Amino acid sequence: MSDSYKISGFRRRAAAWLSPLLAPKPDPRTQDLDHAWLALERRLANREGLEILELGTRQREGQPLLRRDALFPKAKRYVGLDQETGAGVDIVADAHRLSEVVEPESFDAVLALSTFEHIKYPWLAAHEMAKVTKQGGLIYVMSHQSFVLHGAPHDYWRFSANGFRALFPESMGLTVLQCLYTRPCLIVAGEDPLQTQGRSYLCVSILVRKDGPTPETFPYEL
Repeated sequence: MSDSYKISGFRRRAAAWLSPLLAPKPDPRTQDLDHAWLALERRLANREGLEILELGTRQREGQPLLRRDALFPKAKRYVGLDQETGAGVDIVADAHRLSEVVEPESFDAVLALSTFEHIKYPWLAAHEMAKVTKQGGLIYVMSHQSFVLHGAPHDYWRFSANGFRALFPESMGLTVLQCLYTRPCLIVAGEDPLQTQGRSYLCVSILVRKDGPTPETFPYEL
């Protein structure tokens, strides 16, 4: 066994042992509860006549049905959309071209949970979501800041809160109501034990309200 291999193994064991000691204290600005989702439910759950669109609702083999229409029993219409046909899917469409198959400004809320990491060009999908949301309507997205690779080969992104804010900017007629990390986690890397001292989270979510018209193209900003 080479000396370098022995050193590498020692680092991994040391990192695993030291991780609980080196881990940062919980950030009071984050919590296990997704308050962006709770705010969405408070605004929508008991309203009648709502039309809601959810992206990424196809049921995968061995997994439960993903769409969340049961949480909004008074909705007039709840539509599940995915790029592939399957259980839980009402409309098959590409999220990058959403407004080509969904009427602009036709939904009171547009949702995407654990979906944006699988969208190749998420800024285009964010723009399309804004297009099909009514003025005064809500957009909610939850994805991952840190997470295992999954859904290969269509696993493209991990997001920060600032990244989400960049996808849904004021210049797109949107107002951010909530944007936060949830589910704190710990990164343990044998070759870099100091990773345990940083903050990591499994999830990040954003809730925005559409307060103005959507521009024709995504408003890139420096």
